[in-house]
Amino acid sequence: MISLILLVAALFTSNQYIGYFISLLIIALISVNWKSAIFVLIIYFPIRPFLIEMNPGLKYLGDGIICVLFFLIVIQKVIIHKERFGRTFLFSVFFLLFCLIGVVSAFITGVEITSIIFQIRAFVLTFLCMIIVSELKITEKDIAQFFLVTVCLATVLSVHGLIEKLSLRTLLLPEAWVQMDLAETNRIRIYGLAGNPNILATYLMISFFSIFYLIKKFDRFKPLLYVIATLIFGVVLLTYSRGTILSFAIAYLVFIAATRQWKLVKSQTIVIAAALFIIFLPTAYTAEYIENHFNDKQLAEQSQKKIHKENRYFDMFSDDTISKSTEGGRIFIIKKGIEIFKEHPLIGTGFGTYGDSASWAFGSPILKAYGIQNPIYSDNQYIQILVQSGVVGALFFFLFFVMVIITIIRSNREKMEKWIVLAFLIVGATAAVFYNILEDKTFTLYFYIVLGFLLNKHRKFSLPFNQKM
Repeated sequence: MISLILLVAALFTSNQYIGYFISLLIIALISVNWKSAIFVLIIYFPIRPFLIEMNPGLKYLGDGIICVLFFLIVIQKVIIHKERFGRTFLFSVFFLLFCLIGVVSAFITGVEITSIIFQIRAFVLTFLCMIIVSELKITEKDIAQFFLVTVCLATVLSVHGLIEKLSLRTLLLPEAWVQMDLAETNRIRIYGLAGNPNILATYLMISFFSIFYLIKKFDRFKPLLYVIATLIFGVVLLTYSRGTILSFAIAYLVFIAATRQWKLVKSQTIVIAAALFIIFLPTAYTAEYIENHFNDKQLAEQSQKKIHKENRYFDMFSDDTISKSTEGGRIFIIKKGIEIFKEHPLIGTGFGTYGDSASWAFGSPILKAYGIQNPIYSDNQYIQILVQSGVVGALFFFLFFVMVIITIIRSNREKMEKWIVLAFLIVGATAAVFYNILEDKTFTLYFYIVLGFLLNKHRKFSLPFNQKM
């Protein structure tokens, strides 16, 4: 709570040095109470772009918390208690080898050291949370609070998202975001405090499914929780994040088929239908009405053309969409990536060269040679891995993926727990077709926390799930 108060206090000033000071105070607090770090992180990362926009001094708060806590746990486990992490994390070796290949090939290509460090941080930072959580002494109360904090923040973000939508991005946003020039297809989307509709949708989908744990745990609050679930899913639809919804839908179908949670399907179908007719459609049409009748005439005409011609949920495979994707979108990026891969098949071109956050921030030494004038996001994790780490790096990453699955299956946990983590893995594997999912700190944070919880040997309880929920 003290950390949260400090975090809010930092938003009342844009002085980055005050932000640095508050970050140090929060890190000092979590070094005393390790478990509080998890709660700070699940508040910080989903709204990190907003926090940084308000106070740049908060930029490295998450990095500091994770690195300090990881360092303290290593000292306690390895140096003081003379223990080893053991075979539980054997799959980590393949992940580290993948990163090593990306670094070595980047040096060979001539990528700047700052760019390489930037990308390593993007991949490894939240990965450390798995080891941190696996070593904490977690109670059932901690789990309930974890889901409760997640749902509370998601509720705030959902209400804020509706305000953003109905105010036409003029209220409760940083001025720089209000003035942002968005493409026509993106202006109808809710960006939220995450600053990105896809990241917001991912977080809200995680929160949506978290609610059903709370419904199981706190039966007396069931009506309120169902209302919140309806609100959250309605805002997910308003992000128009097709890839996110498809990824979670596939994982959900596999999860239901494996666990046979038919009662869950019934309740969630009702909630989704309610979200569509109570939240999504009324909000979308109200926003259209406001823009057409209360905004200036020119913008209203543009809005009317846009709303009737652009439908993100139904134009996914239209000729126009495919044409744009081929000329400069995902299909273009994949084709160009294959071209680069053919010339660097063994270990690739290295981190910071093609379609990742490092090449976007620092530039790439190879893009102009392939006729790409501006930095790009690959929006496809697989082509990014293949181009930047070649066959060798891709093989290590594939082995990491397979070993994680084997580790989950072999763990001595309940079937439901295993399938919750496997569902996360399916979401990530599917979303990687549409996004650079490994660089989404929110998704990877939750995935590694949940995986760490599954592998935690200190807890003496299982989640309160019966075979039939």
